Amino acid sequence: PSARIRTDFDMQAFPRPLLAIARNHHGFITLEELGLHGVVCRRRSRLLDAGQLVPIHRGVYRLASHGDTFEQRCLAACLATPDAVLSGPTAGRLWGLRKVHTEDIHLLARRTIHLERVTAHRTDLLGEFDVTERDGLRLLRPARLFCDLAWHLDESALESVLEQMIDRRLLSIPGARAAARRFVASGRPGSVRLARVLESRPSWMRPVDSDVELRLWRALDRRGVRLERQVPIVLDS
Repeated sequence: PSARIRTDFDMQAFPRPLLAIARNHHGFITLEELGLHGVVCRRRSRLLDAGQLVPIHRGVYRLASHGDTFEQRCLAACLATPDAVLSGPTAGRLWGLRKVHTEDIHLLARRTIHLERVTAHRTDLLGEFDVTERDGLRLLRPARLFCDLAWHLDESALESVLEQMIDRRLLSIPGARAAARRFVASGRPGSVRLARVLESRPSWMRPVDSDVELRLWRALDRRGVRLERQVPIVLDS
């Protein structure tokens, strides 16, 4: 009988629409969503005490049946701070960029934010046109992200990321320079590095395919060997 009572409680605790929301959000449910489906106060406390509901951030919970992943932690941060955006290495990883391998969650907002297990940055350079959404995650668009990464990466890594973004058609040199004109300012972290990388990159030059190719290109260039990138080869049929 006790097992049957526990099963009935579990079914009643999470209405089907609420479970559907959780499935579509990596197992996360907000306080507002719980309230809309009748899971409030004492009922919510019972779920927390039973370990079926796990508090992540203020007003954000995870069903215990779902594990803890990088994407989940990104979504939890977005749910807890609707006016913030995933930035830096975090957004770089979500865009599939090289040189930005991380498990850390970085947020960017126009106000000060305090969240556990999250590194939050405050900026006055963040507009709606800087933000996009992918699978429920708010993250910086490529042009603004490239500027943001200038603070996190050294010059060599930043140049490599730029080549990758151009190669994948996420960014163009004119687009990067337009974003940089807003970003570069005296005393702003990464400004000098960003300016040097963009000033040394001709807009007409084709991008390299990989970081290894870029390093070889640099080494040959330092020795005075000038090569043309991505030369087409016509093979006899």
